[in-house]
Amino acid sequence: ADPGPDPLRIAISGDTSDATTISKACIGGTPIDLFITECTFGSDVSDEDAALRGHCNTALAANAINIMRPRILTVLTHFSSRYTTEQIEAMAASCPEKTIAAEDFMVVQLSFDRTFSVWRNQVTTSHAHAAAEIAGSA
Repeated sequence: ADPGPDPLRIAISGDTSDATTISKACIGGTPIDLFITECTFGSDVSDEDAALRGHCNTALAANAINIMRPRILTVLTHFSSRYTTEQIEAMAASCPEKTIAAEDFMVVQLSFDRTFSVWRNQVTTSHAHAAAEIAGSA
């Protein structure tokens, strides 16, 4: 019997100064397809300072990406508000290939043929309604 397509595998790292911890947990012969990891700081913050704050900089994120070696894509998230959009894009560009910077309301679609599509600014009526409800209850 045909087992069907190889399942898509996603690894998500939250706030951490050492995303290699999740990298080591995912290494076992089963490749991942999408790696989502934080990259709070750029190269202007040293590895040591980033670690003291419990976050990654671009070098630490790149190290984890090189270990994880996602087949399709890496998405960087959780950027410090000190950075402009252009600086954030440069942070993603300084990481291994197939790395992009997340944006609010961005949608990433993965396909079983190991390709992806990205849609930016995908605010829908339901998103706007939910945001209005949250703002009204605050």
